[in-house]
Amino acid sequence: MPGMLDTVLNLGINDRIASSIAKKHGEKFAYDTYRRFLQLFGSIVLKVDKSLFDNIVEDEKKRENVDESGLSAGALKRIVEKFKTIIKEKTGKEVEQDPYKQLFMAVGAIFDSWWNKRAVEYRRIYNIPDTM
Repeated sequence: MPGMLDTVLNLGINDRIASSIAKKHGEKFAYDTYRRFLQLFGSIVLKVDKSLFDNIVEDEKKRENVDESGLSAGALKRIVEKFKTIIKEKTGKEVEQDPYKQLFMAVGAIFDSWWNKRAVEYRRIYNIPDTM
C-alpha cells in the first residue's frame, strides 16, 4: 500500500536495453516502451510535473497529425530525448541507467508516498493506523 503509488511501467529499461529491443523488435516498440518508462518514472519517482511530459507527447501528435498510437519511431525517439532533457533540467541529474538503482529509487518513492493525500484518506476511510 504505503501511498498507493501509481504504476511505473517498464522499470529497468535504459539506453542500452532500448537499443537492443529496437534491433530485435523494431524502433517503434522499443522507443514507445522507453518513453512510457521515462514519463512515469519522471513524474512518479522523480516528481517532475506530469504536464511537461504530456505537452511533449501532444506536440509530437500534432506535428505528425496522429493519435498516440500512430506516432512514428522517429517521433518516439524525439520524445525520449526530450523527456531525458526535461528530467535533467528539473532534477539536475541524468536519467538513471542502472536498473537496480531505478528499482531502489522506485521503492523509495513508495515509502515517501505514505503521507500523500490519497494514502492518508484511504487509511482514514478503512481505519488503518498511520503508524502501521
